Amino acid sequence: MSSKSDRDTAFDLESKVAQNPALQTSLQNVHENEAIEPPRKRRHSPSEEKPDNVLNNGQRSLLKLKNDSPWNSYRKEFACELAGDAVAVVHNKNPSRVLLLRSYPDAISSKMLQWFSQHQHPHIMSAKEAYLFKNSLFIICEDLPLTMEYLIVCRAYPTEAQLAVIMRQILEGLSYLVTQGLEHQALKSSNILMNLDGIVKIDVQAQGKNKDQRATLDALKTITMELMEKHTKKNGTTGVNDLKRWPVDSNAVKFLAAIDSVSTVDELRKHQLLTQCTATEGELMSSPATIQSQDLCCMTSR
Repeated sequence: MSSKSDRDTAFDLESKVAQNPALQTSLQNVHENEAIEPPRKRRHSPSEEKPDNVLNNGQRSLLKLKNDSPWNSYRKEFACELAGDAVAVVHNKNPSRVLLLRSYPDAISSKMLQWFSQHQHPHIMSAKEAYLFKNSLFIICEDLPLTMEYLIVCRAYPTEAQLAVIMRQILEGLSYLVTQGLEHQALKSSNILMNLDGIVKIDVQAQGKNKDQRATLDALKTITMELMEKHTKKNGTTGVNDLKRWPVDSNAVKFLAAIDSVSTVDELRKHQLLTQCTATEGELMSSPATIQSQDLCCMTSR
């Protein structure tokens, strides 16, 4: 039976998010018909490079592309910081659903349009629509109101099953990148997002050609320790301090230790922490306990 202390520190993020105000950022003064980031001059617009829904290689795009202002279809609710600057928007004709609007500068707009047009995966942030306006690329994404950073900052600790569900989804997303010959070049807690159904997705703005997965695995080790301990060890060693919460023979501690010994993401996916876990994504958001409202105060975007 769980103790009162355990219940007080269990995840109940859905109720937590509902209690907290939007996190305002420097984008809070963005107005309609303004680009989120200042556009740079270019000789050719993305629309000239990729007309309609056809890519340079002749493949049909997975993304609906419009040469129009997103503000003709959406209205701004508020600005927020979720794996980078974003604006929460609702559709003019269907304002009941919140989506995220992201903008990419000219230097990477073609690269990001190519990415979103070709790739979709359950655990990689994807786009629903793209707009080309004032030499800027605007992407409409699903609403992902939490990041792993928020979970680390709050006082609540995940259970071993919840940790397994989180890491399983992150690894599935990273494994997909590997199959595409890519790797995430800046993986950290702030660019791993989660929705209110417990679905975890990775922001891939920093993806590049796959070389050595060691950097990715080291980043995973940091994220795992942050989730388990709320911090990493100052001397850079691997491990946990709270052996009451995380016994040395637990699958969670064994998983953390295994990160140093494996050489690929797919090897880590075979670990017993993940293969023996029967918990589902929904269990990240459903708990008999609640988190006090100050746990994520000023950190959530809803």
